[in-house]
Amino acid sequence: MENQSTMTEQADQCFVVAITEEKTKPDEPRTIVATQLPNVYSLPDDVEVSAEAYPKIHWSYGPVKVLGYVNPKKFAIRVQVSVFGAKLLNLTGDLRRGICAKINIKFAKGSICFFLKNGKEVWVKLDLKATVGGHYKKEAKLLTL
Repeated sequence: MENQSTMTEQADQCFVVAITEEKTKPDEPRTIVATQLPNVYSLPDDVEVSAEAYPKIHWSYGPVKVLGYVNPKKFAIRVQVSVFGAKLLNLTGDLRRGICAKINIKFAKGSICFFLKNGKEVWVKLDLKATVGGHYKKEAKLLTL
C-alpha cells in the first residue's frame, strides 16, 4: 500500500494524517497506521454504502465513531473511523485475516481492530488514549453474519 494523506478537521483545527501499511505475516491482521503530518492537504473518501452492501455498521465508544458495512459473502469490511468528530481514515479488509489501524495524532494515540470471532461474529477492539477524556478500551461484538 502506498502512503496516502488525508486532511482532518476538529473544531477550527485542521491537520493531515499519513496512511501507511505495516508489513505483517499472512496469518496476522492487516495493520494500517494513521500518523499526523503538517502542511499537506487532501480529503478522505467517504464510505459509501450501496443497497447490496449490508449489514451496516454504526458503532461509537467515547470519542470514536465507526460507520461502514460488511459484505457477508466475502467476509469483507469497509469502515470509516472518526475520532472526536475528525474523519481519520477508511479501512477495507478481509475479516478472516482481520484489519487494524494504529492512530498517532496530537490528541489521540492507540489502535482499533476489526476481526471475526466464532466464525461469523464481527468484532471491534479499541485501545485509545486521548489527551482529553482518558483511556478508551473496549472489545465489542458489532454483528453476526
